[in-house]
Amino acid sequence: GKDTVDSLVGDVGSLSWVTTLLGILWPKLNESLANLVHDKLTPQLQHALPSPFKGARFERFTLGSGVPQYGEVEVTTQAENHVQVELDMSLSTDADILLDLGAGGICFGIRKIRFSGRLCIALKPLMSTLPVVGAMQIFFASQPRVEMKFMGLAAVAEIPGIERKLYAIVGDLLRNSIVLPNVKTIQLAKDEQILNPTSVYSQQPIGALYVKVVRAHNLAGTNWQMGIVDKFSSDPYCVLRLGTSSTRTSTVRNSNNPMWPVTERGAYFPVYHHDQELEIEVRDESQGLLSTKFISFLGRMKACKVRNLLSANADGGRMQHRIALDTSEVNSSMLHVNDPVNRGVPSELDILVEWSNLEASPFGFPTPHPALAALDHSQPDCLGLMMVELHSGMGFPEDSMEKGLRWRCFWEGAHEQPVTSQRGIPRMEKPNFDGLPMALTMSAPMMKVIDRLAERDMSGKDIASIVDFSEEVIVKYLRIKTEFERRRRDRLMQQANCLEVQWHQTLTLSLPRSQEVRLMLELLEGDKVIGTLDTSLLQEQLLEAREPERQSLHLLAPRGGGAARVGGLASWFFPECGRPPAE
Repeated sequence: GKDTVDSLVGDVGSLSWVTTLLGILWPKLNESLANLVHDKLTPQLQHALPSPFKGARFERFTLGSGVPQYGEVEVTTQAENHVQVELDMSLSTDADILLDLGAGGICFGIRKIRFSGRLCIALKPLMSTLPVVGAMQIFFASQPRVEMKFMGLAAVAEIPGIERKLYAIVGDLLRNSIVLPNVKTIQLAKDEQILNPTSVYSQQPIGALYVKVVRAHNLAGTNWQMGIVDKFSSDPYCVLRLGTSSTRTSTVRNSNNPMWPVTERGAYFPVYHHDQELEIEVRDESQGLLSTKFISFLGRMKACKVRNLLSANADGGRMQHRIALDTSEVNSSMLHVNDPVNRGVPSELDILVEWSNLEASPFGFPTPHPALAALDHSQPDCLGLMMVELHSGMGFPEDSMEKGLRWRCFWEGAHEQPVTSQRGIPRMEKPNFDGLPMALTMSAPMMKVIDRLAERDMSGKDIASIVDFSEEVIVKYLRIKTEFERRRRDRLMQQANCLEVQWHQTLTLSLPRSQEVRLMLELLEGDKVIGTLDTSLLQEQLLEAREPERQSLHLLAPRGGGAARVGGLASWFFPECGRPPAE
């Protein structure tokens, strides 16, 4: 599991331009975070809180004047046309955040935030023509650490779990936006003939990590009876997560030293960076509607980097680890006095892991090591990883952007969790401002000022005197803009549902061994399935071991769905746009 890179390591002083650049960007980032809170964090918080607090909102949100501090900067050459900058980032700032819970005037604030993580900036592809760098990706390899100091603790105490819910929502928001495999991309080169947008808006996995839970030792016992001294057990199962991929084991009944079946299959996780972290949580399964259990959490493995899991075995192959579980959050007051957790006996977990280097051998996974075969009799149910590239689609109505369009990809008949894309971005035609000064065309705020002054019927001469451009430039700008808006209105009147939406994302799935499964690609509006793609030709190519080609797939009505309502999000099925393909 070594990095295949030529690296140069320098201190912050030798690469001061990175610190300067990020210092300039920070005020803009502060502003964009406020927009993110309004657009994403607030709706998620309202959804998670009990019904009396569905009107919760942030009255104020600013991260204050604190500026991030940066540690050692590492620059690595990932490939001939790919350079990556990585640096440790930490922020401690006096925030001014006020959350109104929307009921009875209950409010509380956040006055201090600590944030730390390893920030990665990928510059790719490097080109021999301007602008030299095709795009810039910004992401964290593993989940950043966030700590918040609350004000108004009485208000927090009135709603049990509010602090935990807020941490969970912030964590999910970060994970689903800027933690691998999710990245933020700034595209610098616009010519798609020399730059494949999908290659810069998404990440390709460098390997796959196989993980199988074997057994656990000394778990907390949630099943016990008063007066019986040493008889207590649980019904444990494990939830495993790496990046945005997750899975769970089966449940072992009535044991606090469970051993999972040797025939149970492990899971393959796509890995995009050796600093990604594997997380495992052990939980207790409640049975029945009237369960009297008061404990569900039994412990967790502290997040462990992939490189640390593999460091003990430089030769590769399957290896076993025994890992201590963190049980500090187990509700020990509800356990038997003689429970292992109350007696200070450490809870432990045995797992098997194996690394498959897709950079060195991109086809298939290795055979399990014979020395550990007795712990894992399962027949691997996947042959390798499959990457589904989502490019773009035509024929969507403009109102489909309100809740966002995403794709969900999975194998019907398999046991794996579905993989879901990010929201698509509408491709909006822009005016051609060739011949105008770059000082104008590169400044969106300046163009907004000119547009607003023109709406007040000011002449080109008067506008020019205010914005410090010549009257000729202002008149030409307004003429181009007016003609563009006229063409756009005419096109919308003729074809109301022909918006192009772009995803430019790669979804990674395990390629199953069984031929009884079916590849599914569903289109989601919010969380509702509104269409599926016919993937029969694509699946035929995969089963015949032919290399799949980029192709256009037709959008079909969802299974079991009724007729589309007029003006609804299925309106692209109507004749004015036909049934346009989505790639």
